[in-house]
Amino acid sequence: MPQMQEGAYLGSLQVMYGGELDNEKQTPFIALEFEVSHIAVNGEWQALPSERKRTVKWWVSKAAEPYTMENLLNMGFNGDMDNPQFDNWNAEQAILTCKYNDKGYEDWDIDLPRGGGNVETWEQDKKKQFQAKFQSYAETRGAKVNKAPEHEGDTDSPISDDEIPGGEDDVSDSELPF
Repeated sequence: MPQMQEGAYLGSLQVMYGGELDNEKQTPFIALEFEVSHIAVNGEWQALPSERKRTVKWWVSKAAEPYTMENLLNMGFNGDMDNPQFDNWNAEQAILTCKYNDKGYEDWDIDLPRGGGNVETWEQDKKKQFQAKFQSYAETRGAKVNKAPEHEGDTDSPISDDEIPGGEDDVSDSELPF
């Protein structure tokens, strides 16, 4: 798979799943797989020569789980990993960021406002456990989790240039405690 340069990209969510790294700790995560179609260059979206699949992984370890839950809650996630819907986030036109980690691998994330190894996907029981845990978390925060409506609009066109990330309010991964 050809590597992509660091920067901001536009992608469309294809699938969401939970899994564990094939390592000693079996680190659990939530994965969102995207078809990436555009890159931000000099404040404008430019189409890539071909769409490429990239995956964002959010950890569900004890230390990272509250951040993952809060991200999903802020996105308006409906709590259903088999049919993920979002009230507060457009999964068809998601802004993603690509950086390189200290081992030279691509590290993808979703550009959201914020206050690997081999993979083994979760069985249905673990997926249901996570979904129940998310529902419980949302309830403790006073959030109502509902199925989100379909997003309407022209998904063939990228979002407007004024929505390209990089503002002063962005939080870098180095500022997160995990």
